[in-house]
Amino acid sequence: MLVCADKRMVEKALLGDHQFGFLASQEIGTIAHIEAWQMLDDGRSLVSIRGGSRFAVQRRWHEDCTDCNTGPLTFVDAQFVNDTTHGLAAGSLARESIGLYHKLVDVKAHVALQQHLGQMPTLPKNGSYAISMWLSGACASHPQCYIAGQLLRSRSTNERFEAIIAWQRELLTKTSH
Repeated sequence: MLVCADKRMVEKALLGDHQFGFLASQEIGTIAHIEAWQMLDDGRSLVSIRGGSRFAVQRRWHEDCTDCNTGPLTFVDAQFVNDTTHGLAAGSLARESIGLYHKLVDVKAHVALQQHLGQMPTLPKNGSYAISMWLSGACASHPQCYIAGQLLRSRSTNERFEAIIAWQRELLTKTSH
């Protein structure tokens, strides 16, 4: 699997299965599916991606790329991972985090986030994992989010929710003073 962010990498992905790996850390990544691609007049590319399955990096290697701007292309052997989820607790944490989200975000900001991240998943249809990842993206979009890296590296839906909820409560406390 190819994992780097470069114009050449996008071109290679488009010649193949329209996906590449996006590394959230040295150990964890997410499959990125290319949904739309456009070459701009100045030579840059505009790429729209959708996140997919998460993976753990097993082995990593590089291949020289003479026409890449960011250096060699990086490849990994990946093992797909599922988050651990603790049943009813995850649903309860999801509902609490969604409630705090709605206290923090006005309608205009919510619409903007949905344009950026896609529709907010719902319980029980999408499950707590999908909601935890969407709320992680919403957090990462916030200028005061200092836990984005922790959220993306986490392999536990419940731990992700606990971190988001703590951050949301912190923000609510700051805004109420």
